[in-house]
Amino acid sequence: MAGTETEYWDSCVFLALLKDELLREGESAYLETQALRFDLGQLNLVTSSITLTEILACKMTPQQLQRFKVITARSNFQFIDANARVCELASEIRSYYIENPPTREHGVKTLKLMTPDAIHVASAIAAQMASKQAIKLLTLDSEDKPGRSEMAMTRLNGLVANKYRLSVGRPDLAHQQPSLALVGGKTGREVGNG
Repeated sequence: MAGTETEYWDSCVFLALLKDELLREGESAYLETQALRFDLGQLNLVTSSITLTEILACKMTPQQLQRFKVITARSNFQFIDANARVCELASEIRSYYIENPPTREHGVKTLKLMTPDAIHVASAIAAQMASKQAIKLLTLDSEDKPGRSEMAMTRLNGLVANKYRLSVGRPDLAHQQPSLALVGGKTGREVGNG
């Protein structure tokens, strides 16, 4: 997997692609482009092993589940085990934000980093350390959840726990390039919205 661009996908990104969910303008095209790049071996995908639990807990068709299995069987796909080292890092990150809680824009409530999100962030950091290259954690979880005081992962973009550099964000639409896509067995042009 060395030498090729790598993205870390949060579970919600896989679900959006597999279930063809309605996203912000241009994001579905970005995911389809990245899926094509993955199919062509031009992109590596990594995610935490907890993604299995999060994906399989959702209602999906047999075809969607099969597509997920095909993705995870590819040589340019890797699960990052939620092993002791990753879970210790997730705990360190959560502890930092418990001791240094961010607040909502109006300062009403403090926000908590949930355990699954902390494991995803720790897994992305572990993957980045192992590959010795920058990896972007791609998520659709960009809005703080109002009822639960749950922090959006995009708040961690830049310097996680004031210690670990990590790019965390939604699909980057500004830098989309036209890509080739197979349409009915023929090659056609697809341009992402930008």
